[in-house]
Amino acid sequence: MDGECLNTMNDNDFSNIEKTSTSALRTRYFGELKAHGFRYIPTQEEILTLVIGDPKPSDAPLVRIHSRCLTGDVFGSIQCECGEQLEYSLEKMDSEGSGILIYLEQEGRGCGLVAKLRAYEMFEKDGIDTVDAYLRMNLPIDGRSYDAAVLILRYLGIQKLRLLTNNPLKIQAFNDSGIEVERVPIDIPPNPWNKDYLKTKKLRMGHLLGNL
Repeated sequence: MDGECLNTMNDNDFSNIEKTSTSALRTRYFGELKAHGFRYIPTQEEILTLVIGDPKPSDAPLVRIHSRCLTGDVFGSIQCECGEQLEYSLEKMDSEGSGILIYLEQEGRGCGLVAKLRAYEMFEKDGIDTVDAYLRMNLPIDGRSYDAAVLILRYLGIQKLRLLTNNPLKIQAFNDSGIEVERVPIDIPPNPWNKDYLKTKKLRMGHLLGNL
């Protein structure tokens, strides 16, 4: 899938996004993927976009928009479900033979790694959930933006997609952009260390979690 070829929109529509590179990425579990590098100009965020197989824009490809979680994605933390969501999404794309992963630098719901670790500390010491912890730090409950992901998908010619998510804000962001969205749930069984965290996401943030 070549984003340069699929780009049928006027270049002026993409003044906030810069494609920096395209290369093969050979992986241990999913074979050879195509890696696109993008830069979101307003924030200078560098964004990795992985393409599995040859997803067809006309077929509503399977897409995962994943916000970076160093603790979960790299170190396998079981205090959240982020790493498991990433693995589940890649496995599902691999089983279908195609898909697109956009990996955003939005650690800690957009507030950063330090804020996330401080929220963990408040939970351990004071028993408050992540929502109250972020409010105590005068930070947004969820400060993420999906504008860059929308631009990348439009750049790649995607007008409709099947979105792997439990987050209604992601669905709303793509609906508002004019991209047609069908939600594909991610069902990760809770464990004793993340059950309360997931309940907070469901009850206080409206995440679509049916397994609690």
